[in-house]
Amino acid sequence: MANTAEPEIEFTSDFQENLTGELVQGGKFKVSYDSNRLTCARGEKYGGPVWSILGYVQFVKDGESSYKPLETPGEDVILTQEYDIPSGAEEVIMWFYNNDGMNNPCYDSDYGANYHFPLS
Repeated sequence: MANTAEPEIEFTSDFQENLTGELVQGGKFKVSYDSNRLTCARGEKYGGPVWSILGYVQFVKDGESSYKPLETPGEDVILTQEYDIPSGAEEVIMWFYNNDGMNNPCYDSDYGANYHFPLS
């Protein structure tokens, strides 16, 4: 019986990246991201948070990139998002951007190399 679970890439607070399942062209995958990886931009306004973390994705080296805001299912530090893998994808390349609108941007990008995950 084939595994029908959606693949997941987990980015943990201790800076590990774990892929569960197989990434395939035309498929989807979920990202679970521990927001403790990026804590430089945590501004507040009127008593509420104004920061966000964006998950950037690219499917061809030096190709076009896109992003989605990571979402929280509540007060949890684990942020999630789902991405579609296009049919022409060669790999999944990711990096993350944290900003609070107060000129405090920072990145989680494997020191500029970005995170690379092969397709099956």
